[in-house]
Amino acid sequence: MAIVAPDVAVAGLRTHQEETIVPVLPWSTLFAVGVQEIDDQHRKLVGILNRLGEAENDAAAAAMQNLILDELTEYTILHFATEERLMQQHGYEASTHHIGEHHHLVDAVKALHARRAAGETLPFDELTTFLRDWLTNHIMGSDKALGLSLNRKGVY
Repeated sequence: MAIVAPDVAVAGLRTHQEETIVPVLPWSTLFAVGVQEIDDQHRKLVGILNRLGEAENDAAAAAMQNLILDELTEYTILHFATEERLMQQHGYEASTHHIGEHHHLVDAVKALHARRAAGETLPFDELTTFLRDWLTNHIMGSDKALGLSLNRKGVY
């Protein structure tokens, strides 16, 4: 959920019509897994999620949210394909569980998107909170473990 606060000078926050929009998920170096390709994609995913949060305050919010949610879904699938390729190439021992997490998220996002497309109104903060929490937990858990395994095999 994008939190709108009175306009104050805070480094790294975007100002919109005299209001400061706090990112849904500020990027942190704690999210780095030590594999450049994955880290770059994570940064992009966080950026798209933050744009989705900013769209909560957009005048044409529903249409903008749907466009950004489509972009987030497509980029997430591309990102998962990257991770799964690296798992296969380097014989990652926990790939079955990790890939299962990927499938769970894709299925959940597709279900949410289908509900929105059918005209159901979903609380916006529930959507962004779900995505923020899932991404954070996945990066800090499964993706960190994948990064360590790849690093041990010389992949950075």
